Amino acid sequence: MKTIALKFIQQYISQGGTALILLGFSVMHALVLFVLPNDYNILQGEFADLELYFESIPYILMLLIPAVGMGSFAQEQQWGTLEILLTKPLNRSELVWGKFLGVLGVVLIWLIPLGLYALAVSELSDARSAFDWGQLLAASLGILLLCWVWSAVVVWSSLSTSRQVLALLMSIGINGFLWWGWEQLSLIIPFNSLSDVVLNWSLNYQFQQWSKGVIHLHGLFYGGFVALLFLWSCRVKLNQNSDR
Repeated sequence: MKTIALKFIQQYISQGGTALILLGFSVMHALVLFVLPNDYNILQGEFADLELYFESIPYILMLLIPAVGMGSFAQEQQWGTLEILLTKPLNRSELVWGKFLGVLGVVLIWLIPLGLYALAVSELSDARSAFDWGQLLAASLGILLLCWVWSAVVVWSSLSTSRQVLALLMSIGINGFLWWGWEQLSLIIPFNSLSDVVLNWSLNYQFQQWSKGVIHLHGLFYGGFVALLFLWSCRVKLNQNSDR
């Protein structure tokens, strides 16, 4: 599992084009947050915090994670190497978790500048104590939750098709539904108790709570359950492929 994950990360970063994509996302995000005049510019905000960063990052991750992981299994299927992997004495769960952790690792590398942003913004505050590090921690955990779920989604999508572009579109669609879909569905349910339950399934709703510094354990369990469900489905698909 560790070998598969590290191999994925190494191959992804070593490819010049994909490394430039990650760098391009980082540069554009930094320009939006600190340089270009726009509603998300932190320096133009009234308070020294990263609230504007956390408002924009989910939408970037919704596109970035599918772009990173769309070839995790689809590329193996295109090259015909997936069948070779399945003939080896390799545990199916280790293969799935290796690909998943590889995608997650690349995304976490891209998120490293968050620590630099936090230090920069804390220096801009009138007093270091004015910067809410507790809120930063809770919001960062919310980002990790999104990365955890959406990385599992893109691995499942990549295993479901040999076409990387189709895997990209599938994962973006599922991510969008997990982000907005449940929330919109809760608005049309006439029963308040059921509507509240469905609303809690929305990643957007969960992340809004975390970004405010409120940590909900049920959000953590829900995100973990959704991710594990997609990863379990990947294992089932691999077992079906190996039986053919």
